[in-house]
Amino acid sequence: AVEIIVPMRRRGLDYTIIGGETFSDAKNILALFNQYPEEKLTPGYFSDGIYGTAPLIYDIADEEAQVFSQAFQEAYGESPGWIAASYYDAANMLVQALKEKNISGEKNNRAIERTLIRDYLSTQKDINSSTKGITGNLYFDRVGNAKTPIMVGLYDKQHFISALTQFQPVDDLKRITNLDEAIKSGRVVIINGQYMYKTEIIYTGIDFNEVTKLDVKESVYTVDFYLWFRYDSQFDASNIEFINSTRALSLGEPFSSYVKD
Repeated sequence: AVEIIVPMRRRGLDYTIIGGETFSDAKNILALFNQYPEEKLTPGYFSDGIYGTAPLIYDIADEEAQVFSQAFQEAYGESPGWIAASYYDAANMLVQALKEKNISGEKNNRAIERTLIRDYLSTQKDINSSTKGITGNLYFDRVGNAKTPIMVGLYDKQHFISALTQFQPVDDLKRITNLDEAIKSGRVVIINGQYMYKTEIIYTGIDFNEVTKLDVKESVYTVDFYLWFRYDSQFDASNIEFINSTRALSLGEPFSSYVKD
């Protein structure tokens, strides 16, 4: 892929490039691009805008995934990819099976206990009987394939980040209270006969200027900061709620905004 992309970019060909899960392996794919002077001089020269797929992208993952990522970095000195998270989920699911079936691990019981483990795993057959993992709800289809949702990310300045719109399959339509309303609002869409959740990703950040009037006894302080959002959809910042403020706060019109592409 790198041998194709490099001459394309050098010739100014700006085609959309979408790859599989190997494209989400930022450490390895960026190492290949970094052998070229353009990428060294301008990080992202070749890699910016390339899409990849992965079962997990940490910038939109939940708190449990963030805790795992931090623990992994402390233990191994580098950030985990989705493969590490998948192994972690598999190990946890297996441990759960060992507990549920009271597996002893004794040599004479191995054949029977392996069957018990397999039987337990076969009960994880839909979203309602699944095991919660870092990469999502873990369960298997009727032929034993793991049903893993796929996320789409892209490269920006040599960082693999989530795309601003994500689609995930609806596993159980009965879990949606009002399907017609969900479709009308755009929260659920139908693609090739498959019902999909549509999620708009909104990046947000806070740039602190100063913290003053710190009252340790009352656990209150005054903070001056900039609040920013990046998104690719309709977004109403007036709905942002500051749940730990001492008085009601609301956001007015932004003092700065810009549109790219």
